[in-house]
Amino acid sequence: LTEPAMTAANVDTFFNLLQLDGYNPLVIQFERFYIEKEQSADIEALLSEASQSELIPWVSTPFKPGDLFEKLLRHYDRDPAYALFLKILAKSKKIQDAVHGEGFWTDHWSYNLDLLDNYLAVYPDQARALLVERRDFTYYDNDHAVLPRSRKYIRRADGTVRQLHAVMPDKEKHQLIRQRAMDPHKVRTHHGQGSVYQTSLLVKVMGLLAIKAATLDPFGVGLEMEAEKPGWCDALNGLPALFGSALNESFELKRWAVAMKGRIAETMKTGETHKFPVEVAELLKAVGEALALAKTDEFFKTWDTLASLKESFREKTRFGLSGEEGVLTREDLQTFLNTLTQVLDVGTQKAFQPSGLCVTYFQHEVKRYELLPLPPQQTDPKADVVQTVKVLEFTSTPLDYFLEGPTKALRVMPSLSDAKKLYRAVKASDLYDRKLKMYKLNVPLEKESFEIGRNKTFTPGWLENESVFLHMAYKWLFELLRSGLTEEFFDEMKTSVVAFQKPDVYGRSPLENSSFIASSRFPDERVHGAGFVARLSGATAEWISMVLYMGLGKEPFQWVDGELRFTPQPTLAGWLFHPKAVGDFEKDSFGFKIFGNTWIVYHNHGRKDTFGRRTLSPVCYGLHYPDGRTVEHTGRFLPDPLARDLRDGKLSRLTIELK
Repeated sequence: LTEPAMTAANVDTFFNLLQLDGYNPLVIQFERFYIEKEQSADIEALLSEASQSELIPWVSTPFKPGDLFEKLLRHYDRDPAYALFLKILAKSKKIQDAVHGEGFWTDHWSYNLDLLDNYLAVYPDQARALLVERRDFTYYDNDHAVLPRSRKYIRRADGTVRQLHAVMPDKEKHQLIRQRAMDPHKVRTHHGQGSVYQTSLLVKVMGLLAIKAATLDPFGVGLEMEAEKPGWCDALNGLPALFGSALNESFELKRWAVAMKGRIAETMKTGETHKFPVEVAELLKAVGEALALAKTDEFFKTWDTLASLKESFREKTRFGLSGEEGVLTREDLQTFLNTLTQVLDVGTQKAFQPSGLCVTYFQHEVKRYELLPLPPQQTDPKADVVQTVKVLEFTSTPLDYFLEGPTKALRVMPSLSDAKKLYRAVKASDLYDRKLKMYKLNVPLEKESFEIGRNKTFTPGWLENESVFLHMAYKWLFELLRSGLTEEFFDEMKTSVVAFQKPDVYGRSPLENSSFIASSRFPDERVHGAGFVARLSGATAEWISMVLYMGLGKEPFQWVDGELRFTPQPTLAGWLFHPKAVGDFEKDSFGFKIFGNTWIVYHNHGRKDTFGRRTLSPVCYGLHYPDGRTVEHTGRFLPDPLARDLRDGKLSRLTIELK
């Protein structure tokens, strides 16, 4: 398990101790840490003289916790060794590291906004500190690069043009990274030769949005799959070669732009400036100017400009940043975000059909191109010739409907009526399985080419082709709730959530999620509605999010006039409240845990819906502390310092009376 290997007995002891303290053994085993010089004296004071000479120099270099525990056991008995292990690890700095995998998925960046929103829903008082004031964020330094169009737009022997081998290792960059003893995968100044560059979260987010804006497809509708991988639906693994693009990421980019406009207004003063790496500042300005000049019906020229800006930026920052900084004002950032939002509004509207349904994916065919000169190393007649081209014109073809597009669209619908129109269009389409009363990943794909990827190869109703793929089906449900389609959500919940499935049909415990449920399109009727491949990842995360949103609302903690408030906004159907007393819970109760150890329990006498014409609201709070102490507070919200006690995990239970 480690280099050098730990003895079997010590591995057992080590992992058992870690699990008792709540550590993830795999993380502890493989991540690396080090002690900064200023912490060395504190560590030395903890150790015996016999162990100091070995351990102090050793912990100043990158180490794995498993190796640290092994070394401590040479000098101390088990319990003292473990106590020292925890103290040393607490004073250590973790090396943020990663290894390049296989290309860049187009959706992974978008989940950062969910993390940011979730954090600020609990810590609204930390918004400015997190986004603007902290400057300890770094960039990952990769030894793989996305190639420019001139190297990845390739004409094949049959005359068709495809986007191939878009991500390649950079040998010079690899050598540069290998020379670094500490934090090798962090971007540095002086183009890779200086110190690690640190910046704010605001800078990282705005730079990300500039890159994504520069990745709009040639028609200004979707975001390109320009780096070998598709998005969440990884079964469309052939689509990047077909110059594929997706509406999902366009909707996510709009969500980011709208969210950041709000966050910047909250956290920056009028006229306030912020330091950016000069390369990022220049990219933001140039992308914003290109978008401002974009013409709806002639987006190809804008696409060419944006792609060139992105390629130039990548070349400038290939080895690192210069270290020079420029400033942008709050107004500069808001102007960029306003322009981006306007362009996305126009582009994404093109994907909606008269029925109200929207397309999810596009493939683009090269209509006109010109050949580019062969590189010198390919003039050898014996070598395989890779002929690259410059594209002069594309045609765009939408793939048949997938559930992901409408799911993402619900996050940015301008009104409840628009959301309802989209919901009805989805339910009227082949995305809805009328037999199971569930939602499928996609409609039949008979007219699509096998070149789009493995999605097409599966039997309809199975795996990633027309099945009820639980993660996406749950995402769809969650968006119904978040968009305000509350009655529709609770109606769909009864037939779509695993907890309400009949075990003899589902084929396993309704407490266990599956990867997918075989839909009524599968040829064998005996397995319609059965779950396959036990899975506790995506769907479970969505379910937990749904429960928290139902129980707490979007922003349960609020920062008002310098004070923290807990203002839950439950959205709960009356039938969810238990009609009988169960254990320590009274009848007419609904409960769930937050922060790992605090029960939130609502009392709703009469078991009425908390939403609708007569909304129920909290009127009284009962705070229960682990030592048996109780405190009552009457009012619609929990004020400071009681709200802080809840947030700090000091309560064992919080009961809330609804009226």
